[in-house]
Amino acid sequence: MLAFCIGCLPGCVPLKEVNLFAEDSRESLGKMTSAPYGYASYCYDSTYINKTRFNALADLDGDCRDALLFDSLLRTEYETLAAYFAALGQLSGAKTRFDFSPVAGAIQPGTYGGFTITSVESKAVNALAATATALLTTGYKHKKIKGLLTRFHDTLDLAITFVGLHANNLKNKVLNMQIRLKERTDLMVGDAQDDREKWALAYIYKQKSKELAEVIDSYDARCLALQKIRQGHQKLVDNVEDLGSATLKKEMLGLARDIIYISNKAN
Repeated sequence: MLAFCIGCLPGCVPLKEVNLFAEDSRESLGKMTSAPYGYASYCYDSTYINKTRFNALADLDGDCRDALLFDSLLRTEYETLAAYFAALGQLSGAKTRFDFSPVAGAIQPGTYGGFTITSVESKAVNALAATATALLTTGYKHKKIKGLLTRFHDTLDLAITFVGLHANNLKNKVLNMQIRLKERTDLMVGDAQDDREKWALAYIYKQKSKELAEVIDSYDARCLALQKIRQGHQKLVDNVEDLGSATLKKEMLGLARDIIYISNKAN
């Protein structure tokens, strides 16, 4: 890996539009590391929304330790993707300093409760982590980006695909839970003894349904932002021999603008 980085030493002309795309992608991915609703939140909500019978509040306590661990692994994946785009930004002439330390420990494949990280996913993320660490800590200020784009595009594509699948999977779980919440509330309203009880149920349902709808919308936006980032990297690879072309510059500016706009809706 270090040999690859040293091989990129010859200088390159700063590419403003490529840099803007890389920096906006980094910023967007950085925001995704701090999503307020993750798999652990879903685990907590699903334990009582899906529970049909209980005698005490303690019966609604679920074991969400695996979900918490899975969330932490996904945060590491987003941090690694952000670090890769920080490296790309640095190669294209970024002046800002990215505060990045090597990923503490590799992402291990395995099943965490009902959630899985495959060996293909872990290898892709770990390869990007090693690359970003080497590029961001060597101290070299001028490198070519062609080698980075062409050599690691497939790896990056896999990593983005997997985090997108996890995001879409969680969105669908929350969507199903929202449907379940409505079904159960309808049944309880039908059994309610008076209007006061119905109003109480309606209030609780409306509040929770609104919260879940916002989660669904945020993950829709997240998936779209990831799609735009993936699309932008593909365009860079397709035009790697002419990164300064006017057409590519226009496309990169448009994608950078879209990514920031969408990611603001996702967080």
